[in-house]
Amino acid sequence: MQDRVIEPGEFEAVWGHISSCAGTWRIPVLASQSDSGADARMVVLRDADSAAHSLRFYTDRRSHKHSQMEAEPDVCLVFWSPEEKLQVRAYGRTQEVRDRELLDELWKQMPPEQKALYLLDVSDGHEEEGRENFTAFDVELSVLRCLWLREGGNLATRFDRHGDEWQAHAERP
Repeated sequence: MQDRVIEPGEFEAVWGHISSCAGTWRIPVLASQSDSGADARMVVLRDADSAAHSLRFYTDRRSHKHSQMEAEPDVCLVFWSPEEKLQVRAYGRTQEVRDRELLDELWKQMPPEQKALYLLDVSDGHEEEGRENFTAFDVELSVLRCLWLREGGNLATRFDRHGDEWQAHAERP
């Protein structure tokens, strides 16, 4: 293990970037497990819950990622920030949002051009039918693995969640 002191506020800075759901932090790569092995695609983060340390994204119920996460809810979200020269791998467990009223509200807030994506293959094109294809997933995070690329030597830190607390451990880059 690398001999270095974890800087105060290191976790808060990383969580601040992720939970902003803005800029490069808004579109991570979601890696999940498929029948034939690992699968990955980009998703758009829609919300972050700091108290629950969870992230939310939307998806189509007919998508491969939906069935993959139903079968195996453990996933990894990979973030890259060129400004910070920081890669974060965020590990967690997905759970589909089942609250129909909440999903209806999220649907109402979406612009028409986004709603149209859920209408594909719907024979009569009614918005209500598109709503039936729409769902959201929350990812409750348990581990963050961070790698800062530095000219003088890269730095790596692993943050493990224990209840509401995060513990930091220096790692080898």
